[in-house]
Formats: sequence, C-alpha cells, structure tokens
Amino acid sequence: MKPHHWPLVALGVSAAAAITVVVLLGGESPALNMAIIVGLPLIVTYLAHLASKRAPGKVLFEFRVDPRPSWYNDAVEVTGDGLEITAMSGGGRMASGGPTKPSYGFTDLLGISTRPAVAGEAPWITLTDGRGLPVPAGDVVVLRTTSGEQVLPVEDPQEFVSLVRSRVSGLPEVHSEALVVESTETGGAPPPTGDRTTQVRGPAVSLTGPPLAVRWLVGAALALA
Repeated sequence: MKPHHWPLVALGVSAAAAITVVVLLGGESPALNMAIIVGLPLIVTYLAHLASKRAPGKVLFEFRVDPRPSWYNDAVEVTGDGLEITAMSGGGRMASGGPTKPSYGFTDLLGISTRPAVAGEAPWITLTDGRGLPVPAGDVVVLRTTSGEQVLPVEDPQEFVSLVRSRVSGLPEVHSEALVVESTETGGAPPPTGDRTTQVRGPAVSLTGPPLAVRWLVGAALALA
C-alpha cells in the first residue's frame, strides 16, 4: 500500500473504533459521545498523515494543487534507489487509464535545481488518458535526467532538492528555461462566417426550486442526522 493511502485507511478504521467505543461505553452524555466519534478519527488520521510523509526507506512529497480533493494522491517518493512519481488526477477527475508512474534511478540524474513557474509553460506530465497537467504557480524543481528534463511542482521544493542531493553527491545545478506553449500575442480575429443573428428579448424565466441557502441548510441537517 502506498504511504499516501494510509490516512484514508486510518480514517475508516478509527471511525469504526470510535463508534464501537461509544456503543460499549453507553455514555449518556451526547457531548462526550460526539467528541469521541469526531475527535478520535481526526487525531488518528492526522498522525497517519504525518507518518505517511516518512515511510520506512521513503520520503513522500505531494504535488501542489488547488483545490485539493480528499482523494488526491499525486506525489513523488524519494526511495533508497531513486524517485517514483505517481500522477493520476492533478486535482481534477481521475485518469481513466490508471495512474502515470514514471521513475528515475539516482544513476539517471544529471542535475537538479529550482526555478519559478512560468505562465503558459508546457505541462509537467501527461496522464494515461492524454491530459497534460499544467504547472501551478510557485517554485518548481527541475530534474535533468538521461531521458530529458522533468519538472516537479512539489511542495517544499528546497527540501526536496536538499534530500536528493544528500542521496546523490556532486549533483550539479540545472540552468533551464521553461518551454512556453501558450502564445500571449494577440492578432486580428478572422471574419465571422454564417448567417447574421440578432438579439431577441423574451419573457423572464424564473428559477425553479428552493434557493441555494435553503438547499445548504437541508443538506447540513441531513448530514448531521
């Protein structure tokens, strides 16, 4: 099991354990019962999250993404032999063809450094379903390998570089520029084709159903129940 799956397993196990404790104790205090049911899974999940960062022989670095869904598991692991990348979503939908898992041995690394991300630069990885994941804003790690350059938008890029340098002695700096694929130049738009249309004003259409605030209240009440 991958270390980044540990918090999910810990959440499920601790939630079941918390419910069992409440049932066995038969506490008459609703506040105490709620504290056990909610507090125990949160504490255990947080501890599992900390432990997953440093599995035996491995150090896990997640990739930056905003927003970060609860099932997000894209990360790179620094093992005793090299780097193992797992990319499946980039914060969006899961790849239909399974995760993309490139790996590099320490002997494949020719250089490493950090640089700021550039707007419009080429995707840093392509998933199995053909989607290219964009490079998020902030500093990124640039690896020069025997098969080319690899951009890694990891959290804590300086810590990542320091760890890799501690595993591979004498790794030189990489002086690389981002490959921009989106042009910022603007030009004349082509002339419109087809029949000319005119705006038509029709009757106002009223929204159906309860407003959004009422829906949130109903959803919250069902969740609490």
